[in-house]
Amino acid sequence: MPEDILEYHKRAVARARENGDRIGEGEHLGEVGFWCLAYSDYKGSIENYAQALIVFREIGDRSKEANALDNMGAAFLLAGQARRAIECHETAITIARELGDREKEADALNNMGSDYFRLREYDRSVEYYEQALAIYRELGNREKQGTVLRSIGAGYSNLGQIEEAIEVTQAAVAILDETGGPGADTAREQLSGLVRRANRPWWLSW
Repeated sequence: MPEDILEYHKRAVARARENGDRIGEGEHLGEVGFWCLAYSDYKGSIENYAQALIVFREIGDRSKEANALDNMGAAFLLAGQARRAIECHETAITIARELGDREKEADALNNMGSDYFRLREYDRSVEYYEQALAIYRELGNREKQGTVLRSIGAGYSNLGQIEEAIEVTQAAVAILDETGGPGADTAREQLSGLVRRANRPWWLSW
């Protein structure tokens, strides 16, 4: 059960501290943060990711530092603190670029898109989503391309650019159907809604 998993990682944090295992401590703190987030305990999630971040900074693990920042940003966003989320994701992007980790960079850019979407700054949201999309294409990650295309479509929709929204959402549906990844049905529903807004016949959505 998830409750058991959460308690397991809490105990593992304590054991790691007793043994002086800093890497294990940081990793299990991150797991506690993840499970707190799963239970909608945003405060607990942020606190544990913040502790993991301190550990990874102290041991000089920049990759895990970026992960902790990215995850903490997601927790801030779900807690309704989009500006704090942006701070975390900006730093994660900087670290990922320093490391040359393109996928980590794209993931943080994608999250920045979500931060600005929450703030209803749709122009900036689409800008970050498109940066993430360019990297996912470079890496050949089709599933993440489909997911971010769906997000771009939502951004265009909120900007009132319905034809552009339809075009990218159609691409999202095609890719997500191809990969079998999650989100295909959501993208299809999004596309149907866009087609209705455009007053097109329903069969032109496919």
